[in-house]
Formats: sequence, C-alpha cells, structure tokens
Amino acid sequence: MLEILHLQVSSELVSASPFISFTKSGNLEIMWNNKSLSYGKFKLERNIIRYTENLSGGKVREFPFLIVSLSADELIFQTMSKDITVVKAHKMNK
Repeated sequence: MLEILHLQVSSELVSASPFISFTKSGNLEIMWNNKSLSYGKFKLERNIIRYTENLSGGKVREFPFLIVSLSADELIFQTMSKDITVVKAHKMNK
C-alpha cells in the first residue's frame, strides 16, 4: 500500500499549467507551458498504464505507470522506477 505523505506544488508547476490528455482511441499527450512535452499511445492493463512515447527519429520508449487511485474526477499514478514520481490529475470539463 502506498501512502502519500506530502505533495509540494512549486510555483513553476503552477505557472506551467501542465495537463495530460487521454483519448478514447488510446492517445496520450502531456502538455507543459502550452507545448507538447510528450505524446504517444497508452493502454490499460488492470492497475497499470502502459505508455509508448513517440521520440524523434521514429524511436519509441515504453514504460509503465502504476495507478494508485482512480475516481470519476481524479487519477493518481506513479512511475515504477527507482526514483518514484507521483502525479495527481483532476478531470477538467470542456
């Protein structure tokens, strides 16, 4: 079980207005400062988001994210590497 003890939001993060877009067709895009930071395809496997990131030169990088919590309005997931990064995302209505 993962317990999130403290999440610190920096002023840089707030000013960058980051967001993640998941589409029904399996596309994922991460935006930072109104620019595409990362894009590719994703698929869900139980509590894992399998992300295939498109890189320059036609290369790809694959890595998983562990879903910690999921509700109708919020997604919390983390990297599965040695240095864990936790992401908390809230659904935005268009």
